[in-house]
Amino acid sequence: MRVAYLGSFEHDWNTESYIARALERSACEVLRLNEVDWESGPLIQAVVEFNPDLFLFAKGRIGGRWEPSCEMLSVAIAGIRRFTKAKVACWVFDLLCREYNPEREAWAMSASKLCDVFFTTDGYTAPRLTNAVVLRQG
Repeated sequence: MRVAYLGSFEHDWNTESYIARALERSACEVLRLNEVDWESGPLIQAVVEFNPDLFLFAKGRIGGRWEPSCEMLSVAIAGIRRFTKAKVACWVFDLLCREYNPEREAWAMSASKLCDVFFTTDGYTAPRLTNAVVLRQG
């Protein structure tokens, strides 16, 4: 399986780095896309050239910018879907509920609609999200 993974890979101890290594140990080929390094156009091109089976992201930051509306992420995913057959998944590890952070919940509501599956560790918020599945970390 080929996985294009948009996340934070600046340190070996980042959660995304651990997941990428686990995928590689499971015979997956992983293209690490450090979220601070990519704008939508070049990101789409890199993913299309890699031709993954799965486009995976954690926080969906494009160019290191996070936005509750997911506008830039939506553009990137639309381009990836247009030129590949990749499934799109998010696996986010943060608390997403409105009571904790209304902007984070707004982001999750927007991002989950862009995914074939939205994995979250937050079982409280998952029932309110589109395509959400609770997947615990660790």
